[in-house]
Amino acid sequence: MKPTALVSAILILSAGALGQSFHKGQIRSLVTFGDSYTDVVSISDGGTPWPVYVADYANIELLPYAKSGATCSNNITFRPFPPVFESQIPAFLSDKGTGAIKVNGESTLYSLWIGTNDVGVSSLLTGGNSASNVDVAGCAVNWVQTMYDNGARNFLFQNMIPLNLVPLYAVDSWPNKFWHFQRNTTEWSVMMRELVLSGNALTKIMLQGLASKLHGAHIGLFDSHSLFADMFANPANYLNGTVPFNVTGAVNTCVFQVGNSNENVCTLVGGTDRDSYLWFDELHPSEQADRIVAREIANVIKAKGSKWSTGTEQQNGADSSRGSWFVPLQAILLDKKRVKATVASTVTLLPLLPAIVKAQGNTGPFQNGDITTFVTFGDSTTDTIRVFNGGVQWPDYVAAYTGVKLIPFARSGSTCSNTLTPRPFNSLVDWQIPTYKAELANGSITIDQSKTLYTIWMGTNDIGPNSIISASNDASVTDVVNCLVGSVQALYDAGARNFLFHNLFPLEKAPIYDLDPFPSYYWHLERNTTEWHYMIRQLVDSVNELTKVFLENLAPRLSGAHVGIYDTHSMWLDIISNPGAYLNGTAPPNVTGTIKTCVYEIGPSTDNNCTYVPKGPEWDSYLWYDELHASEQADRHIARNVANIIQGKGSDWVNWLS
Repeated sequence: MKPTALVSAILILSAGALGQSFHKGQIRSLVTFGDSYTDVVSISDGGTPWPVYVADYANIELLPYAKSGATCSNNITFRPFPPVFESQIPAFLSDKGTGAIKVNGESTLYSLWIGTNDVGVSSLLTGGNSASNVDVAGCAVNWVQTMYDNGARNFLFQNMIPLNLVPLYAVDSWPNKFWHFQRNTTEWSVMMRELVLSGNALTKIMLQGLASKLHGAHIGLFDSHSLFADMFANPANYLNGTVPFNVTGAVNTCVFQVGNSNENVCTLVGGTDRDSYLWFDELHPSEQADRIVAREIANVIKAKGSKWSTGTEQQNGADSSRGSWFVPLQAILLDKKRVKATVASTVTLLPLLPAIVKAQGNTGPFQNGDITTFVTFGDSTTDTIRVFNGGVQWPDYVAAYTGVKLIPFARSGSTCSNTLTPRPFNSLVDWQIPTYKAELANGSITIDQSKTLYTIWMGTNDIGPNSIISASNDASVTDVVNCLVGSVQALYDAGARNFLFHNLFPLEKAPIYDLDPFPSYYWHLERNTTEWHYMIRQLVDSVNELTKVFLENLAPRLSGAHVGIYDTHSMWLDIISNPGAYLNGTAPPNVTGTIKTCVYEIGPSTDNNCTYVPKGPEWDSYLWYDELHASEQADRHIARNVANIIQGKGSDWVNWLS
């Protein structure tokens, strides 16, 4: 079974032909929001922008509010340009209020195409602020809610294109007007791919959750990502210029000197040759690409449908699905993850969770004695054979604290699937779960599955060195999350009913990913440590949020199951913020150093210099055992919380979904 297909039942949308949500002639005006991809004043495609083409193709009125350089909110990803929330929406509301424009809820379509600047240079990609992809996705989806609250009913949400394919973020990029400083182009391309894929997945599932709340609304998702990927792969179907098709260069190419904004050599393609190009410059689509976008959106407006659009609608509180318009699942709005500054009084961002959020103190679904067996899956964070904390692993502590029978399958070095993220270790879906099933079937283990708690803690190796962050494979965060959540489904199908899923701790706080790390056992090749630090933070945030919303969708479908998420991430941040409450060794609490420190020479070398804190009670002052792994004292806290769950006491760090 392919790991990426494991959770097909909960994937949000499928790209299929759009059902006719609008009748012919219904839509008479288009209101656009976004950035330079949509701006009709500061034009980025060298010709006519797509909204103008749409107005012409569909014979409708265009009311444009998109502005070049914009982000969703300057309170999340600041740039000195008019953002959607602080400028564009207020401008629309002002014009509407003064009567400068006339719009009707039934006959007006509202579109948003945003995200390119939010995830790009001087923002998420380069660590220009403390925002995450989760914040950006939540802001973009909240545009729908905000516009709905102000009378809008018809929405077209355009997701991000595959930005890793634009010249600026391509593997073989060159210094240009958008970024002429030194960089690792391979790392940038990999990270941009992850930001886009995870951002699109987040907005998709958030939109689906929101749709069920907006009665009378029609919400369409225009899959710009798939459309542009198809244009890149099959240019002959879209480009029609008079020179050979070009999907890697640009109509207007400017090559700069590294670090020098004054010296550059520009070439400009003219005439009908331009229509052979997918990109106008290093960041923006060409006019011909924009014509394709316009054609597809015009087809939606004219009730002809488009295979690049899917959507949903709510009418009078009841689902009314047509064609392949997706059916709303349960609401999956961001549930208060990071608190952001208040935006303009006319509009309010959805409240995002603060960085550290404890569960609401529920005791969980178990009484003392309900759980008699504990089965563990995962990597070195859970392996009880090859232990990486310098002492006793946390599952052994759980067994000691509670008296339950421990059956461990976790193996160090493993990933979710060696098909996705290959490593020479026993992965979750290729070895751990099959071995469990085989031993259960042949009687090697005898358990009552209704009295067994199954735990999965994995992902560190999937996104880490020799995997996603180092561009060692083609997997994406969404692939990994599909695999991990699909493993819950696979275990359920095998009879498991009680699940505890650990999310990733903040790996950017681990010494290997710190802003000032050193070559170590886990990675001693040359790298840009600042880029890795910001990249791993975005990867972790995306994995954790996608896992949460996927599990929230899966849990109600698993009849009779109990599914809990152990928020290791928030607990770790609390340890770092309040080490005195957790670390009780004889030395001052230390959340940045390690018990075992091995400094390597840069390069393919085995030369290293290792030092150890003398073994004893001083070890319990440390959060980290080595550059990647938690200390035994930190693991004891994991164990105490899991033990409390088993004993019916609950845990502040666990949220039960079912």
